[in-house]
Amino acid sequence: MAFQNSGIFIINKPFQWTSNDVIRKIKSNCKFKKIGHAGTLDPLATGILPILVNDSTKYFDYFQTFKKSYLAEIKFGFSTSSYDLEGDIDAKTDNIPQNIDLIKEKISYFIGSIKQVPPKYSAIKKNGKRLYDYARNDEDIEIESREVEVSEIKIIDWKTPILKVIINCSSGFYVRSFANDLGKKLGSLAVLTSLSRINYGPFEIKDSINIENINPIEKKLISIDSIFLSNKKLVFDVDMEKSYYNGKVFTSENLKLRLENELLYSNKIENDYLREFLNFQDREKYKFVGSDVISRGNISNLNTILIDRGFSSGIKENDPVLSSKGVIGKIVTSSQNTAVVQLISDGNFRLSVRIMPSEAEGILRWRNDTICDIFEIKKTSDVNIGDLVVTSNLSTYFPPSLPVGEIVGIHDKSDNFNKVVRLKLHSDLSKLNQLFVIIEGDN
Repeated sequence: MAFQNSGIFIINKPFQWTSNDVIRKIKSNCKFKKIGHAGTLDPLATGILPILVNDSTKYFDYFQTFKKSYLAEIKFGFSTSSYDLEGDIDAKTDNIPQNIDLIKEKISYFIGSIKQVPPKYSAIKKNGKRLYDYARNDEDIEIESREVEVSEIKIIDWKTPILKVIINCSSGFYVRSFANDLGKKLGSLAVLTSLSRINYGPFEIKDSINIENINPIEKKLISIDSIFLSNKKLVFDVDMEKSYYNGKVFTSENLKLRLENELLYSNKIENDYLREFLNFQDREKYKFVGSDVISRGNISNLNTILIDRGFSSGIKENDPVLSSKGVIGKIVTSSQNTAVVQLISDGNFRLSVRIMPSEAEGILRWRNDTICDIFEIKKTSDVNIGDLVVTSNLSTYFPPSLPVGEIVGIHDKSDNFNKVVRLKLHSDLSKLNQLFVIIEGDN
């Protein structure tokens, strides 16, 4: 079967599978114009392996800009030729570190921008030849260090001689080398005994699917747009698009003019949303009270903003709050002239929503930036990327049919009954200025 769509499969690579084994398994189901993985995992490692298909393969290099997180287990007392359990044991020691404070101190040397020497058993090329080919032929070769970034190494368990850590790092960082280098720093020897990639850019391990559950394959594909959701966008009209593909160079003046045009277009869209809200107000007998954002912050462990409600009467706890584009939160407290709004991005916020046109209903929870997850969607629901999400009839405080966002990803859950749907909010919560509080009342 020919597979025409483009996108990403987020696979949880099985233990003892090579990254190419995963490619072969997926290719056994369908024929693709192009297919490849974005970031090799060693056979003994598990975790997130993005598979790009068809036109999405042009974005391989973009994946190299993503930060990654690994759950690693390191064992002290011996070393191997590969720095993990695939290689032969080449040395042993009884000098096992005991002091957790000393381990923390030595780990601090690996935080920040550091120089790291990759393992000799790696796929890096030198003089047109893979390093592992030199190693297998017992050829000595100098391996240059590379600069990598490590933002955090967090110890999650220490039971001598086994250390478990979570590492947040850039592409190019070798956890095997870190294990080997940490052992030396502590006057011992160490190897990597277990590794799982648990985060990769915007993707988490819970987003991944088991390779044995790849079918129906078309339902497991994620839009390539999901990797650009937090990026600033430059919108081309038809003429500029043609110029771009014809090789035109855009100067700062060109872009400034285009950005001004985009702002005018954005204002038009915003006015269209306001017009829809006014229609909603006429239809549903609700009032929209305008307000300005004064400040933002965390109040009583809630993610909130403070708004100026003016002298409007009738505003009370749990009243819905919207931007000109859609739902952003609800009132939690109200005083004479101000009110505190609990944002969708608060970890305790829940919202009943409906996906259109399928009418599937679920519970929305914030994930990051402008991205939320919708839970309790039945696996049989006909939900598609691009579908609109609105408030549902089941919502306690929100009137039905208020705009919320649109679907950008769909992930089946392992329980075989539900799937998680990923949504992009219409509103950018970091750029809120003027808001509307919905209150009951005659028009």
